[in-house]
Amino acid sequence: MLKKLLIDKFFRNKYSKFLRNFIGIKPSYYNLDYTNKNITVSDAFFWRTDSNFTTVFSFTDLLNLYYSISNQTIELVFYSKDFKILKRLLVEQTNISNKIIIDKSFFDGLEDFGTFYIFHNSSVKFNSMIRNSCYTGFSYKGCLPSFVHGNTQTSYKNLSTNKEIYGVCAKSFFQKKKYKVQNFFSYDKTELLLMNPCSSRIKIKINSDSFFLDKGCSKIFDINKYKEVKILSNAYLLRPIIINYKNDKYIDAHHG
Repeated sequence: MLKKLLIDKFFRNKYSKFLRNFIGIKPSYYNLDYTNKNITVSDAFFWRTDSNFTTVFSFTDLLNLYYSISNQTIELVFYSKDFKILKRLLVEQTNISNKIIIDKSFFDGLEDFGTFYIFHNSSVKFNSMIRNSCYTGFSYKGCLPSFVHGNTQTSYKNLSTNKEIYGVCAKSFFQKKKYKVQNFFSYDKTELLLMNPCSSRIKIKINSDSFFLDKGCSKIFDINKYKEVKILSNAYLLRPIIINYKNDKYIDAHHG
């Protein structure tokens, strides 16, 4: 029994997962050590203030909801499309459900796009790992926001060390991974929102178009010319957010 537990622990830690992904034997999608405790995991969420967009972020106080820990704070960390930090927002008084509006005034007039992350802060140990996937709504030209939940685990914060780690999505070193986008391409316009969830640069090919994306960087890709979309990269899970446009003001945001 002890031998089995030790073997199980070895295969779950991040160093073992890195090796498994490197050689392609029983790969893991994420370089996360699930044996660690007091870890708050965040997806990467897109924000947009460009092209008449406003972003609405709805999030839950998970520590209060599941562990009745109320004396804690929630921090939102905002990055540019080039993975340069723009802003840290500390939310000190939270409800179980919360909402913030991200428009150009939120960034002092900046009209652009990028990513952001959510982390819980607490001095009380909860001896677990929590993931806040949340919901992001995109409002275009003042229309009702179209909401989509978190896309993929990308970062975490160790509350014991207070250290943030980004780029936990795993990648293959020898084999390219194909992701076929599930979308009915009959709209006036369709965009893919992509970010690099890995710890280093990756090469991405969308049908016949190729480009590189550095760690944490994001890109909006217009796919109007395609009837179907295949994404090729060495990331194990490069899932995009899709925004479909119809009749100038209607949009639909969803996972690929």
